[in-house]
Amino acid sequence: MQKMFDIYNPYSNTDVTTTYIEVIIKALANIGFATRNIDKIERNNKGNIVVISVIDSIKAKMCGYRTIILWLQGIIPEESFQRNHSNFRKKVLSMIEKEGIKCASFKLYVSDYMRRFYNDKYGFHDSNYYIMPCFNEEINPLAIKNKSYKKNTFVYAGSTETWQCFEETLEYYKMIEDIVDDASLKIMVKNKEYAESLVKKYNIRNYSIIYVTKDLVAKELSSCKFGFCLRQNNEVNNVATPTKLSSYISNGVFPIYSSCIYDFDQIAASSKFCYRVEKSHNRFRLNKKIIEAAFTEYRAIDVLNDYESTFGKYYSFSNHVKKLSEKLPYYIKTDIK
Repeated sequence: MQKMFDIYNPYSNTDVTTTYIEVIIKALANIGFATRNIDKIERNNKGNIVVISVIDSIKAKMCGYRTIILWLQGIIPEESFQRNHSNFRKKVLSMIEKEGIKCASFKLYVSDYMRRFYNDKYGFHDSNYYIMPCFNEEINPLAIKNKSYKKNTFVYAGSTETWQCFEETLEYYKMIEDIVDDASLKIMVKNKEYAESLVKKYNIRNYSIIYVTKDLVAKELSSCKFGFCLRQNNEVNNVATPTKLSSYISNGVFPIYSSCIYDFDQIAASSKFCYRVEKSHNRFRLNKKIIEAAFTEYRAIDVLNDYESTFGKYYSFSNHVKKLSEKLPYYIKTDIK
């Protein structure tokens, strides 16, 4: 009988979840494991399982699974505290989180800063982990080669939620628009009415507000030169690897991002076409290099070469499959058939 891994993912699927699970499944196949999707974690199961929540990691351990691969997408107690401001709830969730991580045979973190965060919080100093960012696209050479960098089209792709700094993004763009005459802003959000009200609040002149399905996002990004990804400096954002950054990079868009997104910031530091934004006195400061870039017409091939060199392995399905395949065998109970 072929060695088997159960995949337990009863939650609403997203592009990034699908990509992550596909990488894990491919890596397991490379080392001789078949996979099957299950609807329920069953008791008295001595096999192997992939889960995407700490509670499911605990359940799998209680049900007898001997090998548990856990993907940690975010720091749930801290996210909960941002929403509810309850220290008690945060403490309870932290207890669950710690136990869930301890139950896992192998963990996948979305950033190295997440790994260090857990080390500091819970005193973990183990080696049974792999770091893979959230991403749903790889670099598309054809899309970038065909791209023109003449027009200064900026894009915001996301939601109007406070944590995505939508209003701060509009305020930031307005500073640019006041300097760059041909600047325009493409706003890709669902809540058009709310977005329109904030656009008027900041007296933005050149803009469009659209919403497209995920399969059309790349097409819309093809006409954009810069893309916004601003975040507040807190633990939740420090550990994060926002998916939209992979969409920007994959389609040759220049990210304008917050330095508090630590892992991306470290990698992007070697790129000529990524623009870090700092905060001062509770406001995002204008990076003058963005203005310089707005008055410069770049060659698409130079952008492609830069991005392939900087992000070619970071946003690479095959690279992560290869690396994960090399590490997983040391932490799987290979005696289980």
